[in-house]
Amino acid sequence: MKILMRALHMLVAIAALFGLQWIGLIDMSIQVEIAIFIVFSAFIIKKHHEMAVYFNRLERSQRDLDEIFDNVNATIWTYDTLKKKMTVSKGIEKLYGISQKEFDKDPMVWSRVVSEDSKQAIKGHVEKLFKGEGDHIVYKIQKPDGEQVWVKSDSKPIFDSRGNLVKLHGLVTDITDVKQAEHKIEHMAYYDSLTGLPNRNKLNSHFSKLLQDDSAKMQGASLVFLDLNRFKIINDTMGHDCGDEILRDTSKRLQSIIDDGHMVCRYGGDEFIILINDKNESRIRSIAQSVSREFGRPFIVKGNEFFVSASMGVSTFPNHGSDIGTLVKCAEIAMYNVKRTTRDGFMFYEHNQSDDVLRKLNIENELHRAIECNEIKVWYQPQYELATGRIVSIEALARWIHPQKGVIYPADFIPLAEETGQIILIGEHIMKEVCLQNKRWMDMGLVRVPVAVNVSAKQFQKDGFFEFVEKIINEMGIEPELLEIEITETVMNDIKSLAGIIERLSHKGVQLALDDFGTGYSSLQLLNSLPINKLKIDKSFTEGIDCDVRAEYIIKAIVSLGESFELEVVAEGIETERQRDFLEKCGCRLGQGYLLARPLECEQMEELLMKSY
Repeated sequence: MKILMRALHMLVAIAALFGLQWIGLIDMSIQVEIAIFIVFSAFIIKKHHEMAVYFNRLERSQRDLDEIFDNVNATIWTYDTLKKKMTVSKGIEKLYGISQKEFDKDPMVWSRVVSEDSKQAIKGHVEKLFKGEGDHIVYKIQKPDGEQVWVKSDSKPIFDSRGNLVKLHGLVTDITDVKQAEHKIEHMAYYDSLTGLPNRNKLNSHFSKLLQDDSAKMQGASLVFLDLNRFKIINDTMGHDCGDEILRDTSKRLQSIIDDGHMVCRYGGDEFIILINDKNESRIRSIAQSVSREFGRPFIVKGNEFFVSASMGVSTFPNHGSDIGTLVKCAEIAMYNVKRTTRDGFMFYEHNQSDDVLRKLNIENELHRAIECNEIKVWYQPQYELATGRIVSIEALARWIHPQKGVIYPADFIPLAEETGQIILIGEHIMKEVCLQNKRWMDMGLVRVPVAVNVSAKQFQKDGFFEFVEKIINEMGIEPELLEIEITETVMNDIKSLAGIIERLSHKGVQLALDDFGTGYSSLQLLNSLPINKLKIDKSFTEGIDCDVRAEYIIKAIVSLGESFELEVVAEGIETERQRDFLEKCGCRLGQGYLLARPLECEQMEELLMKSY
């Protein structure tokens, strides 16, 4: 009402302004109608302006939206179920490589670029939508230019007020980057980065799928556990680059032998597994023999030849187990039995093999605890001058004092410690203990004699070995001449890299003895060039006195060799008077063995030293 009165006043004002006196003569009802017309016209003009502003904004928003979709790999589509008409946004050109004109001519042209392995899934996706169910699907397309693209389509049905399906809406986006990232992550999770072979995760997954295949289960399977021999020595001495090249070459050799459909995987370190979809023993033997022959060829790395053999153990499914863990364990047990006997070749798992291997595994686990709990003790066996019975040196020997099993001798745990690398910790512990004990004997005023420590090839080859020895000598305050290091002839196999360490030890004043002489491959050239002080005749030759003429000849030759090179010669394992007499006649000046003195605990050795001097 207020708006109408304002319009009437406006009408009178307009009439006065333009001198329209006749307005006043018009009937009041007509004046009201004129005023209403003026109000309505003003309203229409205002709303028209507002609508123009609105449509301008809407048009700008549409342009912005079109620009966004034109610049991203996505397309919007809609399907009118009543008109049976499909429309898509311009993004289809970039995403599918199909022009808008092509789509307008044939709305189903997009399906022609869908990969064959995705078409069945898309059919199920469409059926769901027409049932009124929202759905999403991931599928692969190959654009006309050959580019392969992964896309994801999120689709939704639209219903009218009566619940009838009237439209389908969908958004298709490019997820190629996501799929590539997923593939990369999956490859990292299931494949070995060094060799490109499947890893143990892939092996587990592959075997699980095999169990779901009835025909494969009927056929059975065989698992070959392969471990490289001498690989760790090469890797430690020649460097990881050399080791990596051997591992890569190993993977290529195995793949060249194994047919498609079977699996070669790197299980870890220098261990490989071959999973064969067959349990026929003759077939598996043939494959294992082919592998052994392949490893008969040397590995060539940077012009150098390396001979690396393989130990293999075989288990079969379902004979030896129904899960991958059990099959691996059984094959590994068989492989360890190969290592223990022939070192290379292969062996099928047998149930009685487990007891021996489990015993060794238990020893290995207990050995960890023994080192931590200081159960590895040092016993001592004196070396005598045969003619006078005077103690001239002492050899330190390791004994494991087990809390339940009592004394465990080196033959029962040292080889295993060598294999697992625990020998390094044991060797370092013994050397520290020996130097400390020798210092105590010196402080007590007992005779000063060198104490010999056996050093394994692994310990000798470890970086910083010389610095370790030097540090102990300095910390304990003993003279270097009172420490004797016994090395075996196996160390000589890598003499090129170790000669410098031997020279440094000798220059420091440390005595060096070559243990088990005559059982390895030492050459006269090495004896002539290296600062060795002592040769130790292996006890196997001493035992042959009186029963093996060849052993006696060898002993005489070693004694003569020692004299020629001005080296002390010590005979090990003297147990009879006849052996001692023969050695004395041969000119062997020093000896040790049960006839002279058994290995003694520290306190017993101390008492013997007190009585001797």
